[in-house]
Amino acid sequence: MNAQGANAQETPAPQPTANAPGLPALSYRVGTRPAFLAAMVQGIASAGHPALAGLRTRELSDPSMALLDAWATAADVLTFYQERLCNEGYLRTASLDRSVRELAALVGWRPRPGVAATAYLAYTIDPHTPEVLIPAGSRANSVPGPGETMQAFESSDKLPARAAWNQLRPRMSRDQDAAAVLARGLCLAGTTTGLKPNDALVLDLGTGSVQAVRVKSAAADPDAGLTRVELMDWTGGDLALAVHKQALAAAKAAMADVAGTATAQRVEVVLDKLAKQLGALPAAEFARTVGTDALAVLGAELATARERGWTRLVPSLEQARAALAAVASGPATTAGTAGGSFAASLLAGMRLAGKGEQSPIDALVDGLLRPASVPPATSQKLERSYSATFTGAGNVYPQLLAGIYSQLAPTLYAALAATRISSSTTLRVSALRRRSPLFGHNAQVQGFFKGGEYHPPVDTKELDLAGDENPFVAYLDGAVEGLQPAQHVVMEHGFPLDPDDPAKTEAFGALLTTVKLVRTGSRKAYGLSGPATTLVLTDEWWKPNNPDTMGHLRASAAYVQEEALELAQEPITDNVQDAELELDGLYDGLTAGRWVIVTGERADLGTAGVQGAELLMLAAVAHTGRSDDGTILAGEDRHTFLTFAQPLAYSYKRDTVGVYGNVAHATHGETRQEVLGAGSAASALQQFSLKAAPLTYLAAPTPAGAASSLVVRVNGVQWPEVPGLAYLTDGQRGFFTAVTEAGATTITFGSPPHGQRLPSGVTTSRPATVAASAHPGMSAQAKSASWQPAPWASRT
Repeated sequence: MNAQGANAQETPAPQPTANAPGLPALSYRVGTRPAFLAAMVQGIASAGHPALAGLRTRELSDPSMALLDAWATAADVLTFYQERLCNEGYLRTASLDRSVRELAALVGWRPRPGVAATAYLAYTIDPHTPEVLIPAGSRANSVPGPGETMQAFESSDKLPARAAWNQLRPRMSRDQDAAAVLARGLCLAGTTTGLKPNDALVLDLGTGSVQAVRVKSAAADPDAGLTRVELMDWTGGDLALAVHKQALAAAKAAMADVAGTATAQRVEVVLDKLAKQLGALPAAEFARTVGTDALAVLGAELATARERGWTRLVPSLEQARAALAAVASGPATTAGTAGGSFAASLLAGMRLAGKGEQSPIDALVDGLLRPASVPPATSQKLERSYSATFTGAGNVYPQLLAGIYSQLAPTLYAALAATRISSSTTLRVSALRRRSPLFGHNAQVQGFFKGGEYHPPVDTKELDLAGDENPFVAYLDGAVEGLQPAQHVVMEHGFPLDPDDPAKTEAFGALLTTVKLVRTGSRKAYGLSGPATTLVLTDEWWKPNNPDTMGHLRASAAYVQEEALELAQEPITDNVQDAELELDGLYDGLTAGRWVIVTGERADLGTAGVQGAELLMLAAVAHTGRSDDGTILAGEDRHTFLTFAQPLAYSYKRDTVGVYGNVAHATHGETRQEVLGAGSAASALQQFSLKAAPLTYLAAPTPAGAASSLVVRVNGVQWPEVPGLAYLTDGQRGFFTAVTEAGATTITFGSPPHGQRLPSGVTTSRPATVAASAHPGMSAQAKSASWQPAPWASRT
């Protein structure tokens, strides 16, 4: 090939090297092989080289042309690398990691290291072990899945742990009160109460009066071990409405003694408002209105009266407030609201799906994609509340007492847990097991003979009442067992049917009274002779012959044989959500800033079976009872209330919730100890290499966002790490690290005027906290971990 022809179109070297600003790559080659060859061929024929005028061949096969071609190739290689070096000299155009690092190092920049993976370990402590302190740096290994490698994690801080905190449970039941019974019915212990609809009960709501009620429905709940009973008043009406009317009437009667005062007028406005809402609102909502509105006004008026010494008003206000408080409930719980609203949105989505506006799957996915709650990064980042920390029910005061008086520490919390903080509820219920008709109810009107002829009884004629009938006495038909003085009985005062229009017959009247005397024997009356049970009652239950007649006796009956029924605690079915959780007992030792993990089945998705878990930090811990309107309800004992730094993002079914209390923050990596070598005062910038690689970096509040876990000690004295040699002053102890391209970490010590040399003959060691981070491609997922050093911590 002819060299001149092959390079005829090529611009001879040198070519321009100027570049416009902002280019992603620089063009810095003065020529390529063809350009260099073309320039040399032109030079042969130039006047500047007369000695070469006789060289007329341009064939590349000629040795002279081959020599020029070889030099052109060499120049091509040189300019290629010159251009690469030029590109690596600028941040915009550099393509090698080393170039970027060295350029940035000119201004003191170092690349941010990768931060170790984080996990939160839930430790399970053996039940027979007292409180233990899990030290910082405790190792736990992951249980690898198929194709994975076991990973090591180490706890970041020491953790006080107890077996009682392994898995805390929410409170699942509470004592029943009047508001709960009126709103949701009774909960009786056991599933064999034998109750059925229309059975008679004696109910004491603790409001100052005992009432006769009936069973509307009774359903056994074998899972909870109780029977749920819905109540109605004696005539089948709304029991809650009847009780609320009584309470409202009692409150008005209490204020009647101070009628005309400004205070009574203000209270009267509130009571009149309640009277208008009575019957219009559901029983539960009316009870909440009483608790949130009426009691607040009465409480404020009572406080004012006491403060100003209005002694005449105080008793009336106290009585009125007590009458309403007995049937009031606190504000509506928010538990379950989120789940309900989400379910509503899901149903709305299903309706809209038919119109092509939204799919129910989209609503479900929205809930599944909702992120979990994000707690503070550390306990130091927790925003603490003075009022929450030093509240009377808070954990600070008992801890302070236990710290001051060492003899209190073993028994203080046990005593607090066993002590009720309010008197027991006076709620009582009993069943009247037998309905007994009165003696003579089945007596027949006898016919008679006259003139030797029998005359049958006339339908309109009725027997006269016996002379021994008494308003305070009831003669039961037959011998009734199990009756005792002081027992309750219900005397059902009946009325004979209206012969013209039976539908107009008056309703039964029921009197709840007690027995003063019981006597069993025989009685002769109404043409009958047989066993009878005589009850002398506390109250007058009817008026024989004035106006009551034999027809009233036949229609009346007595409900007797009172049997006390055992109350069960009412199950709490509200979902667990928001920022507060009441536990099922009193747990001492839990403090603000502690990590916990809440797990359970989510209730906010409109579907079952989806498990959720959230990492939370405790913001406050209190030991108190349930308080709806600022007062502790009857029968409450102390429970532990956890307040979270951030509310739960999800709503959970209460009976599936567990709270892991022995939770420690851990980072991926393993602590190792190694001797680096011996120091030499004669060596400047003495350098050592770590055998274990790579070095773990942890998240930290530094400009780079990470800090090395490396600790170096020289002769037992820790030397600090600095970013670089320039950060060391003359005589200052310190070292800096660098990472080689192979990933090994080198440790370099200073030398005057930057730093201090190592002393001779001293062994340099790093015994404490160097950890190895995950290698590329290794999983950092901690599916399960077991704490190795201590036998009393089981795998979690």
